[in-house]
Amino acid sequence: MNVKKIIFYIIISNIISSLISVVAVKFFTKEECSLSSDFLESHKQNKFNYKNNQSLYFTNVLKHAVNSVVTIKNYTNDTYYNNQIDTNDLFNWFFKFSDTNDEDVVYNNKKQQINQIINGSGVIISHNGYIVTNHHVIKNSKKIKVILNNQRSYIANLIGYDKNTDIALIKISETRLPFINFSNSDKVQVGDRVFAIGNPFDLNSTVTAGIISAKNRNIGLLNNSTTNSSVESFFQTDAAVNTGNSGGALINIYGELIGINTAISSLSGNFIGYSFSTPSNLVLKVIKDIKFYGKIKRAFLGIKGLDYYKINNYNLKNKLENKNIKTKSGFLVLKVFNGSPAQKYGIKNGDIISSVDNKYINNFSELLFIIYLKDPGDKIKVTIYREGKIKNINIKLKNFPI
Repeated sequence: MNVKKIIFYIIISNIISSLISVVAVKFFTKEECSLSSDFLESHKQNKFNYKNNQSLYFTNVLKHAVNSVVTIKNYTNDTYYNNQIDTNDLFNWFFKFSDTNDEDVVYNNKKQQINQIINGSGVIISHNGYIVTNHHVIKNSKKIKVILNNQRSYIANLIGYDKNTDIALIKISETRLPFINFSNSDKVQVGDRVFAIGNPFDLNSTVTAGIISAKNRNIGLLNNSTTNSSVESFFQTDAAVNTGNSGGALINIYGELIGINTAISSLSGNFIGYSFSTPSNLVLKVIKDIKFYGKIKRAFLGIKGLDYYKINNYNLKNKLENKNIKTKSGFLVLKVFNGSPAQKYGIKNGDIISSVDNKYINNFSELLFIIYLKDPGDKIKVTIYREGKIKNINIKLKNFPI
């Protein structure tokens, strides 16, 4: 075979190989596109199915939760005159005075003076009838009526309450009730999806949805100027909450209780974008103490001061000490009470408490919240900033002075 024929066959072979390669590439590219389209369509279908399953999941979760939230009617010993309710009282906006056509309303003085009936909500927390609500819902009660979601009604017994957290525990004589489990509110994060359940405007079993907008809010709702003993560290949420929701449930996507709806901030008394709930860990501490001890076992640290993150307080300390401290978070101690655990274990005026038990402190509400969850005799590790140095102090708490 001469050289020309060999070259010819090589060229023909290369051309055929190239054609085969081009055809193969087009074929596999087409297949790949087809597979990609099938995959994308399948993915879309999966997303669609997931959304449907999620919706069905939430429906089932809420079906149980709704049956665990009750209406509470408080027939109080208090009376008021028509058109004489104090509209400046924030609580008056959040629970509801009953309409005068209620069959149990008591009229006095020719129907001008009326015994109050306060409507609110409550959450069943055990199968045998324990219900948690707000103290202001059952305050000064002469009779407490509980109405279940199925409209069965009971007269409840008041087990106890705590004004400092606005939490109360009541009980009805019934068993095999649906109830909501507690969740660890320390794990709640800003942005978490939540549902609020209650009975606003006498609309039974209303569910609204939203997110956690902020944590550790102090809105001055429970301030007690004489003892400085109230505890406010609310969850702020944009789930719609209105008159009658007070004492109702704030739950997570798993149907667990993360808070008790306690207040709204509104000049009109209607929801304007945010509401406030007491975290479940604080609620659980209070009702356990009420149930097992008949009173709140409250621990005491013994300090007063200012939130250090506020720029005026930040500058104040630097001016007083002629320093330029850069720490911007924590609690600035300005007074240590005589005989208190804080004094005994070495907390001093001017210390900045930055954390307790490795939990960062940004304000007094957070500090007070942590201490309130403790019992007298518990030990805590307090991390302070003093004279440019970090110091850890172990402190044993004592009973809150009466």
